[in-house]
Amino acid sequence: ALDTYPASKKIIPAAVMAVEDSSFTALTKQEDLVTVGLEDMSWARKYISPNRLGPEIQAARDVVSPGDIVYVRAELVEGQEKWSLAQIPEVSGALVSLDSSSGAILAITGGFDYFLSKFNRATQAQRQIGSNIKPFIYSAALEHGFTPASLVSAAPIVVADNLEGIWRPQNYSKKFFGPTRLRKALSLSLNLVSVRLLRAIGIDKAIEHLVRFGFQPEQLPSNLSLALGSTQVTPLQLAKSYAILANGGKSVTPYLIETIRNADGKTMPIPEFICAPCSVSEDTESAFDSALVDHNTAVGNVAGAAPGDVMDEPEQAVSSQNIYLMQSMLKQVILSGTGRKALSLDRPDLAGKTGTTNNFRDAWFSGFNPDVNTTVYVGFDQPSHLGRRESGATAALPIWIDFMEDVLDDYPAKEVMIPESITSRFISKDTAQLTDADDPDGYNEFYIAGTEPDTLSGEGPATTSRDSRDDMTQSLF
Repeated sequence: ALDTYPASKKIIPAAVMAVEDSSFTALTKQEDLVTVGLEDMSWARKYISPNRLGPEIQAARDVVSPGDIVYVRAELVEGQEKWSLAQIPEVSGALVSLDSSSGAILAITGGFDYFLSKFNRATQAQRQIGSNIKPFIYSAALEHGFTPASLVSAAPIVVADNLEGIWRPQNYSKKFFGPTRLRKALSLSLNLVSVRLLRAIGIDKAIEHLVRFGFQPEQLPSNLSLALGSTQVTPLQLAKSYAILANGGKSVTPYLIETIRNADGKTMPIPEFICAPCSVSEDTESAFDSALVDHNTAVGNVAGAAPGDVMDEPEQAVSSQNIYLMQSMLKQVILSGTGRKALSLDRPDLAGKTGTTNNFRDAWFSGFNPDVNTTVYVGFDQPSHLGRRESGATAALPIWIDFMEDVLDDYPAKEVMIPESITSRFISKDTAQLTDADDPDGYNEFYIAGTEPDTLSGEGPATTSRDSRDDMTQSLF
């Protein structure tokens, strides 16, 4: 592996020459002498099991000895080159980033290194998505009469299954809650609320709604495990579904190639193996032109579109009102829920959702602003325990933050327009009913018109409602 691993990579092999208490010196394959400090090898504790490591590193000799062949990695810190001990990871992963409006693939990586594995996890790895499914379940619930303030119990539940017997789903924290507003339940990723939601709206209706986000019916199990993300999809497919949440509810088709031109400068259709929506025929000129229009319709009005091509508006897969409420709730995930590490980016326009599967086998984070939608997956190629507490928030979200920190520089924060038929009410966090304007436990909640509470008791004509669009004090970015 040392002979075939490219020297141009950031992680390079080196031979340990000398070891001190607080550092070691190594000679790289390029004959550079580098020094690695104790703090830059402290992670290399002895591996015992996924949930147990050896004692903390006290000295460099606890990790390396003269003559050892190790990997080292360089990075720039305040303009200075700094070296650290590294390794080729056993765990794998993927990242997909899309332009939310057009579906253009801005970035995609299917693993650590192509020379080590040609398996593309971004496009080939079918993995359970865990709680990354919940926004779509909640969206289905909004479609069937629920609101972000609806109270749903997060208490224990026992489900009788004809195939698997008794099923007792639990919340990730193993704690139980009473009636909980959907906004809070999603931010805390409460499993029991999701199961109850799915049972209330019906599995068939939920599946019908999820198909609108691009999920295939055969991928969706027809049982309550659907609420916890037992469906298996690729990171690319999941990113496509989240793009609909990000762009206001419009379907998109991810694509890599905008335009192909031949030697004469004529715009050619995108072959089917590159862009699935394209219809390719070699028979006639009109068939080529038709295929080109099919492609441009799928990817939107791209820069490479031929003059005169007719561009169709993307299909509105889910109502803009439903999506606006979901964006608001997913923003709460970052403000006060499982995705709050993303607050380090100091952006008011971020929304997203963590995902973790049983026994910490797969970790996800999917998040977006109005322009860019990015999905990160972490897991082993042969599904195995990542380790205790290696959840989406711990294993996947930090990667998402590192990536988006650079990407967001090109996309200033923007305010999302509030769709028609969205109203606001000042309600109590405890009762989810209207409350006085000076209530310290009150906040502005959004509703689709007709679903909002109208009085302090929740019945009768409006009294303290704040239904003017100009009075909405909680702006959504």
